[in-house]
Amino acid sequence: MSRVALFKVAPVAPEGRGAFIVSCLLAAVLAGLLGAEALWWLLPALAAVGWYHRDPQRTVPALPLAIVAPVDGVVGAAGAAFDPWLGRAAQAVTLRAGALDVHAIYSPIEGKIVEQWSTPRHGDGALDGAGHALAFLVRTDEGDDVVLEIARELRAARLHLAYQPGERVGHGRRIGYAPLGCRIRVYCAAESIVGITPGARASGAETVLMQLLHEAPVSAIPATEEAADGAGAT
Repeated sequence: MSRVALFKVAPVAPEGRGAFIVSCLLAAVLAGLLGAEALWWLLPALAAVGWYHRDPQRTVPALPLAIVAPVDGVVGAAGAAFDPWLGRAAQAVTLRAGALDVHAIYSPIEGKIVEQWSTPRHGDGALDGAGHALAFLVRTDEGDDVVLEIARELRAARLHLAYQPGERVGHGRRIGYAPLGCRIRVYCAAESIVGITPGARASGAETVLMQLLHEAPVSAIPATEEAADGAGAT
């Protein structure tokens, strides 16, 4: 499978750099007070803080209709489901990202965020069952509606989300951060093909969860580039 490189990221997530810098400063002060020997047990602690807030580089499959995993985690459910946000029959995949997984949240598909909800519009089907989930409707350029539902793993935990309705998101683009883990469900059209099974581990922005179906094939090359190539050949 050919893959398209994503963008370079720092080894420590922006949301965790403050904690990492403070840890480094504290380690320097303690080393000054206790002597250089203290570094032998301070360095592993610093490494643990950096690892907890790690932000590894990812590559996205060069498959324009592929729904990629929004987080690193374990698949809890996959298959036919009811979408309470759009009130439709759907295919859905649920993922749980634990506190020790990479905390970054990625967009499952390229498109425009056209709507955001905090309460299901068609019954109470949110992940936590109490209406505390946050859902985004991402509409692709081909007209597919993909719902990304995010619930905090802990009620007191914070979610850092960098995009709002009206903004475009790229395929597998980093869009947020869940420092204490989260639960995520992705809803697609009922005719979509689920390509993963419950219990499997997924890698955010890399693992294909589902495949959207279109009657006409969709090229991975933007239409403007195709038109320019055709004009140059004549």
